[in-house]
Amino acid sequence: MANPGLSTDMPPSGGVIDPRTPIRSRLFNTVVLVGCAVGVLGLLTTAAISHWLGQMEQAHRARVMAEDVHHLADMLRSRMRDYEGEAKAMAGLFSASDQVSYDEWLRFVGIAGIDKITARGALGIVFAPRVERHQRAEWEANIQALYGRPAQISGFDHGLSFPIQYFSPDVSRLGGLVGSNLIETPAGRDAVLHALAVDGPVLSAPFAAGPGAPDALVALLVMPIESHGIPRAVGFNSLEKVNGIVAVGVRYQEWIDSVLAGWKDRYRVELVDPSAGRYRRVIAAPDHLAPVGAGQTLVLAGRRLQLRFYDVVKAGTPLVETATRAAGSLLSVMLAWLTMVQLAGRFRAEDAAQRIGSELAESERRFALALSATSDGIWEWQTAGGRLFLSARGYDIVFGREAAAGYVSLRAVLRQLPGTERSVLISAVRAHLKQRAPLDVELVRTDARGHPQTLRVRGQAQWDELGYVDRLAGAVTEITALRERERDLERTQCFYARVLEVFPYPLLIKTREQRYIFANQAACDFIGASREALLNGEVGDLLPGQMAPHRVHDDEVIGSGLAVSHEFHVRTHDGREGDVIISKAAFTDPDGEPVVVVVISNVTALRRAEEALRHSLAELDGLFRNSSLGMAMISKAGQIRRVNAAFARIVGRDENDLVGRFYRELTPARFHKLDREKTVDALCSGHVSAYERAFFRPDGSEVPVVLTGALVHDDDGEQGLWTVVEDISERKRAEAALRRMNATNKSMLDAVPDIMIQFDEALHFTAFRASEGESMRIDPARVLGKPLSRIISRQRFEKVAPVFHEVMAERRMRVVEYSARNARGEMQHYEARIAPVATGGVLVLLRDITERQQREAALRESESRFRLMADAAPAFIWVADEVMMITYVNRYGRELTGLGLDRLRGTGWLGSLHPDDHDRVAETVRAACEQRTPFEFECRVRRPDGSYVWLMLVGALRHGEQGEFAGFIGCGTDVTEVHHAHRELRRHRDHLAELVAEQTADLMQAKEAAERASDAKTLFLTNMSHELRSPMHAVLSYARLGEDKSGSADPERIRGYFQRIRTSGDRLLALLNDLLDLSRLEARKMTLERQPLALHEVVDEVMHEFEALCVARRVRLGWLTDTPVPRVAADPVRMGQVVRNLIANAVKFSPVGGAVSVAIEPGTMVRPDGAGRAVDAVCLSVSDQGPGIPADERQVVFDKFVQSSKTRTGAGGTGLGLAICKEIVEAHGGSIHAQDADGGGACFVVKLPLDRVPQTTRAREEQEEGKDG
Repeated sequence: MANPGLSTDMPPSGGVIDPRTPIRSRLFNTVVLVGCAVGVLGLLTTAAISHWLGQMEQAHRARVMAEDVHHLADMLRSRMRDYEGEAKAMAGLFSASDQVSYDEWLRFVGIAGIDKITARGALGIVFAPRVERHQRAEWEANIQALYGRPAQISGFDHGLSFPIQYFSPDVSRLGGLVGSNLIETPAGRDAVLHALAVDGPVLSAPFAAGPGAPDALVALLVMPIESHGIPRAVGFNSLEKVNGIVAVGVRYQEWIDSVLAGWKDRYRVELVDPSAGRYRRVIAAPDHLAPVGAGQTLVLAGRRLQLRFYDVVKAGTPLVETATRAAGSLLSVMLAWLTMVQLAGRFRAEDAAQRIGSELAESERRFALALSATSDGIWEWQTAGGRLFLSARGYDIVFGREAAAGYVSLRAVLRQLPGTERSVLISAVRAHLKQRAPLDVELVRTDARGHPQTLRVRGQAQWDELGYVDRLAGAVTEITALRERERDLERTQCFYARVLEVFPYPLLIKTREQRYIFANQAACDFIGASREALLNGEVGDLLPGQMAPHRVHDDEVIGSGLAVSHEFHVRTHDGREGDVIISKAAFTDPDGEPVVVVVISNVTALRRAEEALRHSLAELDGLFRNSSLGMAMISKAGQIRRVNAAFARIVGRDENDLVGRFYRELTPARFHKLDREKTVDALCSGHVSAYERAFFRPDGSEVPVVLTGALVHDDDGEQGLWTVVEDISERKRAEAALRRMNATNKSMLDAVPDIMIQFDEALHFTAFRASEGESMRIDPARVLGKPLSRIISRQRFEKVAPVFHEVMAERRMRVVEYSARNARGEMQHYEARIAPVATGGVLVLLRDITERQQREAALRESESRFRLMADAAPAFIWVADEVMMITYVNRYGRELTGLGLDRLRGTGWLGSLHPDDHDRVAETVRAACEQRTPFEFECRVRRPDGSYVWLMLVGALRHGEQGEFAGFIGCGTDVTEVHHAHRELRRHRDHLAELVAEQTADLMQAKEAAERASDAKTLFLTNMSHELRSPMHAVLSYARLGEDKSGSADPERIRGYFQRIRTSGDRLLALLNDLLDLSRLEARKMTLERQPLALHEVVDEVMHEFEALCVARRVRLGWLTDTPVPRVAADPVRMGQVVRNLIANAVKFSPVGGAVSVAIEPGTMVRPDGAGRAVDAVCLSVSDQGPGIPADERQVVFDKFVQSSKTRTGAGGTGLGLAICKEIVEAHGGSIHAQDADGGGACFVVKLPLDRVPQTTRAREEQEEGKDG
């Protein structure tokens, strides 16, 4: 279709050439030239802007990649620092003890968390001791005994080697390295010597992991362990002073991959070691990739590596540049096209104005010619002359005879019409002239032959400038035949419209423009719209978003002329959805325009039924596959067609193996006849009634099952059986167990010594059972069936009957004790347990408790002695029942918690636990109750003043007289006085009478308490033996070595042995002194010589002692603040011990170049013995920049033999220093705690009160006297 805006009005071929054609051609050339100029200017502007935006995007991408590269390089450095930390930690272990066993190695490796570095690219960690030539055979023998396989030292061609002895993790690739000499290769030796020179871990040159993997380059991060006895000289790097080597294996590719795990789709890496020689290129550069920026130089553990990143994503034209070019080009073309259209429109408008004048005259001539040829009569009435002009055809129509055109009177014309029609015509003319209503009226008259005739009169008036009518002209047409045909057509249309209206399927007719021009009632109901809304509506309005496919199909129908059908999923305008089959056919309307007839068949219900069927079949298939019941399809002949996994599991065979087998192959012979009978019944009745049978398993065993089934037909109509099998092995075993249990219950019931009596709801005596030899004053046989009121006396009945009625009403058991005489006249004591019976009435169990009461009297006396002894014990002693319900707590425990026994009974003690310990303790106790095992744990218990104390709670099993489990008994020991009591003990059990029956003899209680004390002593000795063994072992080893070498070794080596003996002896003496101090402090037997003390003087003295150590470790030690504070009442020696321990720990755990700060300032504290009263105090704080202490360890670090997980890296120490500090500070009435230091690290704060009177006293605190009182 040509664009009208650029039309040049070219004449058709063979037409007359318009003389204006050359002018139009020049105008067209002008339009094209201006449009092209505008387009070229827009394209040039677009290119410049898009190029600038592309440069901006490329610069941004380069910045992002540079940031990624720096981040990845930092992560690689962090990984290597982790390796160094593990190497230093393991070196610290071997520095602290010259002899580390394999078990200690494994335990320390587990604590150090070697899995963290192996998950980050490290191969593992190994230890290689120093082995002289004469020690080789001994070392190889020890290794064979340790690992159970021979190992030889590789490369042992000189007098010194460092073979791998220990390794972790325990994998085959590391196990094969045992005996490998770490200094065998130049790379290993150079790395060790370099590490000695820098006094730290060093990364070796890369080398091949093995002959089978020349490209898998690895390196060793070595950390030598130096001898303590050999003085270190400047520049001294000989291997003679190395006792061993700790090495971490680093596989370069895995190290890089651990960092690039989330970046592999973006970057590749090239790693180069410039000084590595043959293996200079550690990781080769990827091919065909562009580098990202400049290379990175990494200095890791004394080795310089060059790192370069490559961008995996190929850089193309930036998206913003491409988008800008496309959009700008499109806008430029559109602007040029708009310019050409506007210019062409202007030229066409000027040309059209010239054509209008000539065409108007021609149009008038054509109109006159058309009027002469029309079949309508033309009339004109001129108001000036009052005459009516009629054409020849008009005269014929009005007067019924032929005549020439001419003028007639208006009256003569009106006489040709009946009166009513005349009035209609006059009214229409007046309305047109006055109101300018359209003049178009139909008139009915009788013609000369007496036939009805219908005339149509149309006209239009012409008014002058003043609004007066100038003339009125129009046409008169005889439409009699037309109206008759219209009436015939209307009757036909009504008939077909009625037929289409009652047509049950929706039927619509629409135009090519997708507008509906007909719709029956079924279509209105289907679409959900009225006929008025539907007609002339578009498909897109009534079926939103679905016009495109319908338009395509309509064009297909109109183009081909064939009827087509398609299925659609339609959604109407009101939200209803459904599936339909739409049939379409093309026709031509009365105007010759193509229309499409649409017939809709609603198949929604059919499709939903099909979908439900598919879903049901899928569910049935899922049920068949996943059912816990075995299912099998078998033919009438008994051949298996299909089975599920549960059936295969029951018979112990594979599913595929079962298909094609016969049922009788899996069935014992004794069931064959029963199977045939059930099959015949199923063919007759249509189902298989449930029956029990069994299957053979491949191992010959039988599995009992219950089989049901139904008769089914397959796709070919062949009959078969669908069987469902349930494995009843467990039920059979349960039934057997139930039978055994019933027999056991009967035996137990027969063995019960109690007398059982049953009464109905009316209290009639209905049943009786008693053991042989039981004598009753009343013969049960004589009173059976009689009411209770006639069996016992009236006074006793009035007491007993209300109790029976109460039990039946409340449906709960009552226990009553009473005394009565037996058949022999002896006074006996009975316990009556009255319980309701579900079917009505009560059951009474009578037990002779005469002997029990006698034993209870004896036990009460024993209980009294037990309570007296327990209340005098300085420990937390408690008793609980089988479910850990506390029944007794001694005086020490009640005073410790400040709670009475009534509040501690049952589970009330759990309320006094620290919230952080509650769940852990409850789970431990629950497991002990379920498994009936002893338990031991530490927890925090709240004291009356709200502070907490740590207790070591030990529970032992308690047994009754017959050895049955009766509950728990235990004690709690105050294992630290830094933590204050937090935990209430447990609630007493429900039945106090059972407590007496379950108490053991006094000696058993004392024995169990002694065993608990022995366990506590064993735990203490275990911890002590671990700390004393290393220095003692060193003393003995070097003493023996000195004894053996005294005759042959040189004096220098003998002196080194004695130096090591002295060093180990000093460590041992320091440990023993710490233990003596701690024991005296805990026993309140250490004398404190209190006097007015200036705390800053003590700190200055200690700081002078540590100056040399700080210089050696390159740690700054100084005052943070030195605010003048009052003197405190304290022992100078003991406070110096506290300050010395705190500063020693701070210096020990500070990094090289770190700082240790000490501050003294006034403050306040809460006196522990002052009921929460705040007093003035002096605060001493020591801060470091070390690893710090986790928040959950800041209390336990003050326990004996406890060190923080962040400082437990082989730096030495017994774990007693902070415990001694705590005891000394608390003996002065002060407090000590740990917290985070500003800027990282740990800070220990000591607070000493100022209200203490200076005097010489002992550390035994007055609260202990309060406990005794």
